[in-house]
Amino acid sequence: TIELVFNSESKTGAGWAYYRYPLKINWAGWKTVEIPFSEAQTGRDPVGWKKITGFDFSTRGWGHEKATPGTVLYIDNFMVR
Repeated sequence: TIELVFNSESKTGAGWAYYRYPLKINWAGWKTVEIPFSEAQTGRDPVGWKKITGFDFSTRGWGHEKATPGTVLYIDNFMVR
């Protein structure tokens, strides 16, 4: 499992806030992945989806130790709708 972390400003201006979505990588080959905004969890107090400043993929934290050795991900046609 990796965390997709969508960085946002904090409503209070007190530093980093975010939305996160755990994505279990349990397939081989190409796959279309759709992430419903409504299923993302919040971290701290993000301003909102219209104020995303970037995104990260994380294999550590939130109960994850590290990526499975040999895992390779290719990201193609990433979009937000």
